[in-house]
Amino acid sequence: MTTSIRFQLNRLSVWGLVELAGDAVRVRLTCDEWEQLSLSVGHRIRFRLQSSADDWLYVSDADERPPFVWLTLTERLLVGDELAALARTA
Repeated sequence: MTTSIRFQLNRLSVWGLVELAGDAVRVRLTCDEWEQLSLSVGHRIRFRLQSSADDWLYVSDADERPPFVWLTLTERLLVGDELAALARTA
């Protein structure tokens, strides 16, 4: 299910789409917000949904489709077949 909601990535407050995909969280943000974060795949980030507690997640994938970027956030870094399997369920 995809929901439009306010969330935080490394304390940057973002209004965007959030989607639960198996063990991952996918978030959509603008390319400008993505550049402002100065992150890349493999970085560990702080993620917070509205008033919930912080979660430390890894950026496992960044699908850039201007003007938006879809990030796949996971508790552990996914690579290769694991990431491909997750993409098929999203």
